[in-house]
Amino acid sequence: HAAVRQMLNTLDDRDRTIVIARFGLSDEERPHRFREIAAKLGISTERVRQLLARSLIRLNELVQTDQVDVDESLIA
Repeated sequence: HAAVRQMLNTLDDRDRTIVIARFGLSDEERPHRFREIAAKLGISTERVRQLLARSLIRLNELVQTDQVDVDESLIA
C-alpha cells in the first residue's frame, strides 16, 4: 500500500528494517521475533524493542498530524 510505504520511508534504514521484520510487511516474510531481528542486526532484543517503540510513535505522529495521506477506512 502506497501510504504505508510512504510512512515507512520517513524512518531511517534500521528502524524501517525493524518495523518491516516485526510485522512481516515484506512480500514473502512472516512476522519475526525480537530475538531474530536482534541477531540479524547485531543488537540486543531490548534495543530492538526500544527502536520499534520509537518508530511506532513516529509513525503515529505522522498520521495524527496529517503529514501522510491515509485512507480513513484503514483506521478503525
